[in-house]
Amino acid sequence: MLKYSLITLNLFLCFVTAQHLLLAGGNLKDDSAHYWKRLVHLAGGKGATIAVFTCGSDNPDADFELISKAITNFGANASHIQVSINDIELANDEDTAELVKEHTAVFFGDGDVPKIIGALRNEDGSDTEVLEAIRSVFNERGVIGGSGAGAMVLTSAPVIISGDSYESLLNKPETFSFVPLTTTTTQRIMRPRRRKPKRGRKRRPQKDQPVIPTSNLIYIDSGFGFMKNWSIDTRFNDLSRQGRLMSLLLNTKILPSGTGRGIGIDEEMGLAIYRVGREDEFAEVLGNRGGVSLVDTSSATLTLKPLHIDGVQMTFFTEDDKLILDAAEIIPATWKADVDGQEWHILAETSNDIFSSRKNPNGTPGQFLNTAKRLFDSWLSKQVISRTFEKDPELIVEMDRRNGYGFHNDSPTTAKHYLSFVNMNITIKEKTK
Repeated sequence: MLKYSLITLNLFLCFVTAQHLLLAGGNLKDDSAHYWKRLVHLAGGKGATIAVFTCGSDNPDADFELISKAITNFGANASHIQVSINDIELANDEDTAELVKEHTAVFFGDGDVPKIIGALRNEDGSDTEVLEAIRSVFNERGVIGGSGAGAMVLTSAPVIISGDSYESLLNKPETFSFVPLTTTTTQRIMRPRRRKPKRGRKRRPQKDQPVIPTSNLIYIDSGFGFMKNWSIDTRFNDLSRQGRLMSLLLNTKILPSGTGRGIGIDEEMGLAIYRVGREDEFAEVLGNRGGVSLVDTSSATLTLKPLHIDGVQMTFFTEDDKLILDAAEIIPATWKADVDGQEWHILAETSNDIFSSRKNPNGTPGQFLNTAKRLFDSWLSKQVISRTFEKDPELIVEMDRRNGYGFHNDSPTTAKHYLSFVNMNITIKEKTK
């Protein structure tokens, strides 16, 4: 533990002099102090000015009011930058870009990934003037935050638009394109409220887009590129999105933007990544409602028809844990201890609805995470085999902790018991007759 304490001290000594990202898993409240307080602190403390983008939302003004309330509660000021996927002229307006540069930080609200990316990229995929201004703020002042879809778009890796775990694992993923298709093969998916364009600017023509299914995996090749090497998913364990992130990573790691590694963040949780891109980069979990998962498929194998995935590694860490991302080295919270020898259960428990299918009328959320935590908190079990609720075909999910370890304790802030684990191996295969 002394080694971890020294590493932690060294990492914190200079974190204020570089670029930082604050990712949130969605559903932040105006009193989510663990996130907003840290964002305001890194942005400069009292009097800091934060540019807020709600271009992914169906109700951008209402969302801004909630975000602004949270930011002002902790002593900073918020400005609403009202770019939109249907108003590309504003995103290329020099005055708007200069306004963004006057802020000390940037925050992206939740919503739809295509709306956020479409509002800040030109038709040819290049940066708009406002996106270039955001990069300037990041390079000079060093702070960008995002929640839900607003966090997912910050990476250079592929970005998920839709997908449920079961269907994403079985069906070939598709890439999303902003290029208009013929009206006979498309439907509109974005219908913003109609309003008169401001004088002197042209309304961006609304684009025809392919219909986005709710269950199959669809993704965009890359986000805005503020973070490298990791795809990001949100509401991760809350909506049992483990399978869809695995599928994305396995199917895109051969792409130029693919990495084979992903981060899943639970609702109301934050992940602060300090000194982004530097050798001393590290991350810290913010919040105590859930946790943050790391999924590594870089050494995993994928076979189709029948489906067989082997070698996926997953790590789950909770309140106050820290991580050196590139080395995948965990620095447990100082108040946590090894779970070995202190397990609460004798045996693990299996699940017959491992991905918490929305088709199951009697299903409960979080079966994947609950099953994994019970495995690491059991005295005798080293492996556990679970199944999907769907039977056509049925998928078998095996969790193996023989090369992993866990650490746990009661939180000093909530008195609740939290367990983190490292290096759980996952195998998924289609049941054959």
